[in-house]
Amino acid sequence: MPSIQIKNIAPLKDTGVVKLTPVMLLIGNQSSGKSTLMKILCFCRWIEKRIMVDGEDLLSKYTHYNRFRKELLKFHRLSETAFSDSSRIFYDGDCITIELNGKNANAKIIRKKNFAQDRYNLKISFIPSERNLLSAINNIDKNYKAIDPDVLFNYILEWGEVRDSYKSSKPLNLAFEKNVSYYHDENAGDMLRLQREQKTIRTFYASSGIQSALPIMVMVDYIHNVVGTNGKRSPKDYITAISRYLSANEDGGIDLTNEKLDSIKQLLTYKTAQLYIEEPEQNLFPKSQAELVKNVIKKIKEASVKSNAFSAVMMTTHSPYVLTTLNQLLAASKAYEVDPQQTMLVMDEAYILPGSCYSAYRINDEGELENLIDAETGLIMGEYLDSISEEVDEVMYRLNSIIYADVD
Repeated sequence: MPSIQIKNIAPLKDTGVVKLTPVMLLIGNQSSGKSTLMKILCFCRWIEKRIMVDGEDLLSKYTHYNRFRKELLKFHRLSETAFSDSSRIFYDGDCITIELNGKNANAKIIRKKNFAQDRYNLKISFIPSERNLLSAINNIDKNYKAIDPDVLFNYILEWGEVRDSYKSSKPLNLAFEKNVSYYHDENAGDMLRLQREQKTIRTFYASSGIQSALPIMVMVDYIHNVVGTNGKRSPKDYITAISRYLSANEDGGIDLTNEKLDSIKQLLTYKTAQLYIEEPEQNLFPKSQAELVKNVIKKIKEASVKSNAFSAVMMTTHSPYVLTTLNQLLAASKAYEVDPQQTMLVMDEAYILPGSCYSAYRINDEGELENLIDAETGLIMGEYLDSISEEVDEVMYRLNSIIYADVD
């Protein structure tokens, strides 16, 4: 199982060795390092993807001129001050390892023993907290410019490609908002169809909750659909891929064996999806938060079944409702092992993954990770489900003792 460890970067002091499960949830106070951890992990995954798919010559590119750290800082908008001489990243992936020690050191990237046989293609998407800008600002895809492309620029660019898959004749129903569907119109832009009112509106006029959650649903649905396919590629992409993996034989001819063709096909096809979502709960009512999270899990499961390889999602959150939803899914996993039929009367099987697929952590005040899942019960420990409740109960108890105190 792949893993990552981060030391002394921004607020993170030592994460310990974090095993990468198909579903990961990260909570913590604001500015505790949740996004920092997720951004570093996403970047390592992206580097691994590029080396696996685009050629091993890229390995040397990221082991010289401090390029690994510089591109990480630039793309994910991290401050130079995030790193120090004691900073460390160790990523143990599927096919490579990445090790970085100190702020001025070059990364060490090593191919694993079975790199040639095990490498594969994957679709990666980082869905930032600023995603509602897509709807809140008119024509942001045309107006937002970046001299050096960063994570937000990349997301806007990706959105421009993805939305073309949803036409008026084939809209996407929104799991978190009943009787509402989304489609893209070439002239009018991003649209919502309100079935109950029998009318359409631009997403620009939608509620802040829909503006925030819509990009998650659309991106998750699209990426789930491209797993097992080549996605959207131009003829140039195919020519480049084929030429990269062809080699001359002893007679000077092209080595085009069936094995070589199968290898090319494998590296063009998306085997899994990797999603990184910041704060899915933004501007959503608690019930809608739960429906959105469950829909993400459902799509991850569908993609995993389709390709017979686990896709994955990592989410950061401040919401106790997101954490509670994850706990329900964990409980459903345990109940399903005992009695599948009875469990499906309570929870749709589409949302149920094995308990081993889940992990949840909290970043504490010392910048360290705490495992939230109890080793004995397999569920999230009670004190973490809504840590503010005890404080609220204590204050209410003291106030009630004043209000209802016996009068002499």
